[in-house]
Amino acid sequence: MFLLVALFVLSCASAPAPDQPAACPSGSRPAIEPARLPEGVGDAQRGALLFGRECARCHSPMPADRSSRLFRAYPRLDCGGFVARVSDGYLRKVISEGGAAVGLEGPMRAFSEKLDAGEIDDLVAYLRRFDR
Repeated sequence: MFLLVALFVLSCASAPAPDQPAACPSGSRPAIEPARLPEGVGDAQRGALLFGRECARCHSPMPADRSSRLFRAYPRLDCGGFVARVSDGYLRKVISEGGAAVGLEGPMRAFSEKLDAGEIDDLVAYLRRFDR
């Protein structure tokens, strides 16, 4: 119990101020092929709706828009530099299998039981919009 409370306090202490945009993730991530989804796979508009419903509570650019203080320390995903460094395969893997599948520390859960492959492709297509 003490460990859970300590982790919560530390995560909140390191969280950005709610009225300031969260920082973009830094560092490189390993490429997991394929580098890009085939043309016409994934719908960015549907992905935007899915992001708002499933992802923004942890990854919204504005920490105040996240569902709790605990989630304010998670990285935002609308950063072109970050999205450009990772492959579509990486994004698909982390969304479907969770953060541990790509070596991330933290509680990023797997969404493969909640989202089908097409919805995951829609999220990847949406995130790719920031790769410009």
